[in-house]
Parts: sequence; C-alpha cells; structure tokens
Amino acid sequence: MLDERQVKAIEAFAKGSTITDVAKAAGVSRNTIYEWIKIEEFMAEVGKWQQEFIYQAQGRLKVAAKDAADEVIKLLKQGKYEKTRLSAAYDILDRSLGKATTRIENINPNDKDNVPVDILEQELIEFNNE
Repeated sequence: MLDERQVKAIEAFAKGSTITDVAKAAGVSRNTIYEWIKIEEFMAEVGKWQQEFIYQAQGRLKVAAKDAADEVIKLLKQGKYEKTRLSAAYDILDRSLGKATTRIENINPNDKDNVPVDILEQELIEFNNE
C-alpha cells in the first residue's frame, strides 16, 4: 500500500519532474526516491499516472484540433502575405497527404514574399483579435 508521500511523488513523476523536484513534492530525500524506484508497486503506479496524463493531454489536443485547423485554413484564405498563404497550403497538404510537399529552405532575402517569423506571428495575433 502506498502512503501519501509516495502518491505525491508519483504525481510529480507523472508530470515529468526531476528526481530533485519529486523529492521536494513528496517531502523526502532524493535517496528515498531512489529507494522507492526499486519498488515494483511504486513504479507500476508511476506508469499508470503517466499514461493517464498522456490520455488527458491527447484529449485536450483533439478538442483543440478543430480550432487549429480553422486557423490554418483562415491563413490559407486570408493571409496578408503570399508566404503565409503558401505555408498554410503546405501544412494542409503535408498533414492530409503525408508530407507530399517539399519546402525551399533558401529563399532569396530580397524576395518581397520572404516574410520574417515575427511578421507571421504578428499576423496570427491580428487574426486572433478580429
């Protein structure tokens, strides 16, 4: 049977904390954590908690996927810059066809459609504020 300190340690492990942070969360020494790691029941519970955190994260991402897709489609249709629209088009094609496209990495810096990342980020912010 796991005690309260072990449960706190398990939760910290499941969130990806370091040994030091796990020990702090449980209120025990790092040496104690290393001893607990040797206990099969403890590690089995860590695995269960980690899997639950993964399932929860996947659920949240699935809920957000529609909004993310809507944003990419919005950029494809209404992007201020040709490079933004092209990047959105590539992203849609890559995701739906499995990396069917290739991107040109070395773009001429004098090209008016070579938009720096900060401008792309600003355009995303403008879209979100509309």
